[in-house]
Amino acid sequence: MESLIREWMAIIKRVFFNIKETGRELELSFRIWSGLNGGGRPREMTMSIDRAEFGVLDTAADDFYYLAMAALETHELLDENNEYKSYILNQLVEAFRLVDFTNKKSEAYYKSLQTALDYLRDRFKGQGKPGVNVTMLGHTHIDVAWLWRLRHTREKDCKVIFYS
Repeated sequence: MESLIREWMAIIKRVFFNIKETGRELELSFRIWSGLNGGGRPREMTMSIDRAEFGVLDTAADDFYYLAMAALETHELLDENNEYKSYILNQLVEAFRLVDFTNKKSEAYYKSLQTALDYLRDRFKGQGKPGVNVTMLGHTHIDVAWLWRLRHTREKDCKVIFYS
């Protein structure tokens, strides 16, 4: 079941449009992968999208959420004696005090999220902290189907490598 969930989550994509696109009519095209219907002679297949959702993303709210989550997860991973453990928690507490939770759909709420985000960004700049070297290595699992045509395999490989 876990592998099925992971496979499904890999399919779900978020697409963001610039604010300048708001109010304009857009034509969207989707590429749907289906394999080769079990092999044999290719035939015309009808496919459909069962569900599509649209929403408006407030970038300050999104950035605040992910920065706060990263800070909280870092706090939880640090040893009790680490000098930054209490600092991180104190900054998170102060940032959340800046958020106006009285009406979560109000303009004041979203403005306060921007204020809290600015606060966290300022506190987590890393000034005066010891130098840290971060080494990263990307990895992807290219799971191509044995019944795919070569052109589909190449297209899928290029897409996976580009987005990894």
